[in-house]
Amino acid sequence: MYQADNYVLARQKLGLNQSEVAEKLGLKQSIISRIENGKAQKLYKELIDFYVENGIDENLLTQKSENTEVSKEKEEEFEKIKKENSFLMRELLEVRRELSKAKDKVIELQDDIISKFSNSTPELGKDKTCIESEFMDEEENNTTIYRSIA
Repeated sequence: MYQADNYVLARQKLGLNQSEVAEKLGLKQSIISRIENGKAQKLYKELIDFYVENGIDENLLTQKSENTEVSKEKEEEFEKIKKENSFLMRELLEVRRELSKAKDKVIELQDDIISKFSNSTPELGKDKTCIESEFMDEEENNTTIYRSIA
């Protein structure tokens, strides 16, 4: 298995970008990108030959990169953080759901109070509108969080 980041180093040593290498070889830039990202299904012999013909040591293209272990460690750390973040986002969403339920209960109780005392204290209706507006903002936040982790 080749070391993808060594191909990036080889290209950079020649002072070329992916499009320039692809053009010289008659390939698409996306193929060079896939090779350099380790996602190519096969290794293009033309690419190896091109680098060797332009003074790149073939061993550089086949030796294990020093950066590979560091990259794997960083990738594992990133995946761990991503999982923790996902867990925390789900927890936050659950707390917001509970808050929404509590809001519904408050509004229900407020409606009961307003209906009992509406004839004697009409200003209670203003408070209900204010509370509902505040909690509508929270529901929008819940929807945004749910979409971001789904």
